[in-house]
Amino acid sequence: MMQDLWRKLVKIFERKEIRALRRAIQYPFFSIFFFGLFVLPWFFAVALPISLVSILLIEFANPAFPMLSMIIGVVGLAFLAPWFFHWYFICVGLMFGRPRLAETRLDYLEQRLASHP
Repeated sequence: MMQDLWRKLVKIFERKEIRALRRAIQYPFFSIFFFGLFVLPWFFAVALPISLVSILLIEFANPAFPMLSMIIGVVGLAFLAPWFFHWYFICVGLMFGRPRLAETRLDYLEQRLASHP
């Protein structure tokens, strides 16, 4: 049950990425806008539970909890930053007339989505 839900979410995310990449390749000047519109909400969906746990830990009176909250935040950013900056470099590359990274990512996503129906 949980694996099916996870697979559906991954497919939805990949479709959103494909949509964002196609639009960004078509209109490179607005690539960051398409990233923010189609892909960035997924970033916040992943970061929100991390943030909520950190906020709840800070609210408790124990002095060790804010330190634990900071560690959770740094680890969470360490996992999310490469994904975010990969997209940022795709958008900047498109804006400067270098679509190779975006086209490579688009080909990869289309092959992945086609191989896992």
